Amino acid sequence: MQIKSPKNEFLVEDITFDNGLKIVSKNTKITIFDKKTKEKIIEERFNQKYRELLELVLSVNEDSSEDDALYVRDRINELRNYLLNKYAKYVSKNILNKYLKMLLLLEQKLIIPKKQRGR
Repeated sequence: MQIKSPKNEFLVEDITFDNGLKIVSKNTKITIFDKKTKEKIIEERFNQKYRELLELVLSVNEDSSEDDALYVRDRINELRNYLLNKYAKYVSKNILNKYLKMLLLLEQKLIIPKKQRGR
């Protein structure tokens, strides 16, 4: 890519941007390159999904079906995989480990009911 000023005062060649976080809304596409901004956006997205999962985990108890508990565990695994596959390259290892630890704790709090007999 070449950029020329109107008066040809300077010429810039081969500009490349790596690790841009792409955000797509209905009418706009934005790519964020600032590391702190990317981490803040990812943190907001993660926290929103984490709160949803927390509500699901708290809704599962001994009276819930095993299928409900397995569904919640699958959702936790989905978010974990999403973090590892999509966001790992945008955040530091410390932040990624923090998120993964939060998901592990959430998974450990999940009650998987024992199969109910006679039903």
